[in-house]
Amino acid sequence: MSFLVVLIITALLSFLFISIDLAPLLFFPVVFLISSIRIINTREAWVVEMLWKFSRILTPWLNFIIPVIESVVKKSSLKTQSLKIAVDAYAKDNVKLKIWIDILFYTNDSSEDVYKSYYSVENPVSAIHSIVDNSLRAKINTFDHIEVLSKRDEFSDYLEEVLWEKLISWGFKIDSIQITDIDLPHELVDAMNQVRTTEREKEAAENQWEAKRILAVKEAEAERETKRLNWLWIAQQREEIAKWLKRSVDEFKSALWEKTNPNEIMNIILMTNYFDTLKDLASDWDSKVIFANWTPWAVSEVRDMIIQGLESSKK
Repeated sequence: MSFLVVLIITALLSFLFISIDLAPLLFFPVVFLISSIRIINTREAWVVEMLWKFSRILTPWLNFIIPVIESVVKKSSLKTQSLKIAVDAYAKDNVKLKIWIDILFYTNDSSEDVYKSYYSVENPVSAIHSIVDNSLRAKINTFDHIEVLSKRDEFSDYLEEVLWEKLISWGFKIDSIQITDIDLPHELVDAMNQVRTTEREKEAAENQWEAKRILAVKEAEAERETKRLNWLWIAQQREEIAKWLKRSVDEFKSALWEKTNPNEIMNIILMTNYFDTLKDLASDWDSKVIFANWTPWAVSEVRDMIIQGLESSKK
């Protein structure tokens, strides 16, 4: 509390007295009382010395000290503090790395720990930074840069193990330690990005080739199935034609009292089909121009060619 505030409060209290003559006598005691008052906020602890020697720890709320003889030398916050550290280190394969670390720590609320936090170490932040820097450099130098990128949790646990006992001896406790980021040289990052890009392009090419292979296989299977169905249809068609021819021959024989030669019957059937085919070709406007022998003797020629074809296929 500032001296000006003490004077103002003292003056106001002096006017409360009935006798104005008593005000000068009460001025100094009131000033002494008010200057001894110390109000401490929650999550704080103050270190008090008496004539430059440790006296006691003041806890939150209303406290009193002896003015002039006692003084507050340290106002310790008991809240969690965040210490961000950047460590430059070299990996086993001589790659330079920059590791970003976030350390959350706090002063323990016991009087003993508040005492140690002030008298055990002059600058705790600098001391923590030095320990982390030396320990992490030595640890990272045992791994190559690829391994370092995958061992964040391991490094965090290692730093917590290294710092725990030392901070306890200083009156501090660790809340957590996190490796927030690991920076690689720009040229190495570009090279790694290029490798990943090449791998993705290779994977895409392999996928495309596999898709083409599958499509080709499916097309081949479809073509094979189409041919099989076509052959099946042709076979069925030939079977039906054979049945029809047999039935036609039988009907002719029945109609002519079985006196007619089968070859003559076949010639009549072939001639009828031959002329029916010529008629269909002539009536179809989309058909190509075909020069065919339209004379009756053409049937014998067609029959002879069919017989020759059947005999050559038997051979």
